[in-house]
Amino acid sequence: MMLRAGWVMGLRRLLVPVPVISPRLSSFWLILFTPIPYRMAAALIEGLKSETVLQNDHARRYFPEIIPLDYESAVATAIAEMEDDQVISRWCDSSNDLFCDIQHQDDPGTPILRDRREILLHGLAPNLVYAAIKSIGGSDGWLAYDVLWRIRGFLDKLVGGYGLNRGRRQQKELRLGDALDFWKVADLKENKRVLLLAQMKVPGRAWLEFDIQADRLVQTAHFHPRGLLGRLYWYSVWPFHGLVFKNLAQKIVGRAASMSLNQNKSDGEETPASQ
Repeated sequence: MMLRAGWVMGLRRLLVPVPVISPRLSSFWLILFTPIPYRMAAALIEGLKSETVLQNDHARRYFPEIIPLDYESAVATAIAEMEDDQVISRWCDSSNDLFCDIQHQDDPGTPILRDRREILLHGLAPNLVYAAIKSIGGSDGWLAYDVLWRIRGFLDKLVGGYGLNRGRRQQKELRLGDALDFWKVADLKENKRVLLLAQMKVPGRAWLEFDIQADRLVQTAHFHPRGLLGRLYWYSVWPFHGLVFKNLAQKIVGRAASMSLNQNKSDGEETPASQ
């Protein structure tokens, strides 16, 4: 299946057999290169011990109206849907709380620790700022210090987390419950607020909130630490917050300003023609 999927993707791969079979080791390899967490990876690897072989034609006899796709066509269709932003669901959408553990709430409560950044909007329209916020992550990256984000994602993978390669369902749109790299969309209020729940491995609970106010964008990282380890973690990453979060807010407003400029240019070009 791996070789045939590679062929559909235009890749040439070589499978190298190893003398030792270790489901635990294989699970760690899987989480490094796929967007699934360790527990699901371990379950999938464990399932490989059992053969899955077609032994009868009952399905074809009892459900003749269902015509299965061949494997290569199924892979090609899945790839095409992803490339065309037509994926309407992901593996996480249909799994249980073990893997989709978002706990939606209207407010992150009263976290003990916060990193708050405010950037003036200078008259930018809220819908443009909202669109800029919704575009972060995935293939577009995190606008500033992408290397640091990738390192954080890699470290998260090493300890069994999601990492950054989970990506996002669509690049330009978000919906409640969507995966956004190692975040989950916990709340959306159009042209007003985006709240992301952290799903990376941290000693506590973390949120990243974007609040569009009348004259400014307020970006707040909320962290509710779990014990002493949680507090040590927060202060150990504080210097990086000073780089990453400050620049993230600035870049979001900068992207919104670019969108506004392009919009004004487009309007200016259309006006003479319409006259």
